[in-house]
Amino acid sequence: VMQDGRKVDLHVKDMLETTRLKTAPEANPPQAPHAKVTHGGSATTVMEAAIKAHRSGKKTVAVNAASAYSVGGGVLTGGRHALEETWCMVSTLLGSLQKVQWEQLQVRRSRVTPGSNPVTESLGQHIPVDGCIVSPSVEIFRDTSNKGYAFQESGTKILGVCSVAMFNMNPRVRDSPQDAPRNFDEYCRQVKQKFRSMIAACDELGAEVLICPDVGCGVFENDPQIVGSLFGEAL
Repeated sequence: VMQDGRKVDLHVKDMLETTRLKTAPEANPPQAPHAKVTHGGSATTVMEAAIKAHRSGKKTVAVNAASAYSVGGGVLTGGRHALEETWCMVSTLLGSLQKVQWEQLQVRRSRVTPGSNPVTESLGQHIPVDGCIVSPSVEIFRDTSNKGYAFQESGTKILGVCSVAMFNMNPRVRDSPQDAPRNFDEYCRQVKQKFRSMIAACDELGAEVLICPDVGCGVFENDPQIVGSLFGEAL
């Protein structure tokens, strides 16, 4: 309900019904004939760039730098707001992430063997190492934190959001283990698989624009030059 009393409905049903996991394909998807890469500038948030692209008439998919072990990052526990927490505050994305988390939890519980600890067995990551969560029809309805998360006059429904979980290389992070492969070649291969799953999901959705931030290069301390190079190779 807006300050003037108007009720604004958010459309989450389509998003929840079509939310899914996407893993990297065996073969590379066909390369777009006119694909080009541009730099949006550090002052522009992913959400602002996605809204701008959507309003220009482009079918837009944005990327969420997700935590593989804590759904929504710290948004439900009062943690510091980084990209994933912001996504969950300004849009309908959180419900999609929770749906996948619940489905993965049921899968792990069904595999519990006699004599094992069901609590321990049910712990784990809800985003696969070589995949991403695909959340179609995500609606952005708030401004970002630098504008106080103010409600927008009307929501903006973009084509989708891909949530990819980069490896954590920072021992000071408490809610995610240091899960990066120790072998550099294997690290590069798996990071590229993450990007390939994301690009394949965009291809499935029919995206014309992909908005990707510096995933994993903040608190998780992945090297931005290496990550950027691997993203370029995947593209």
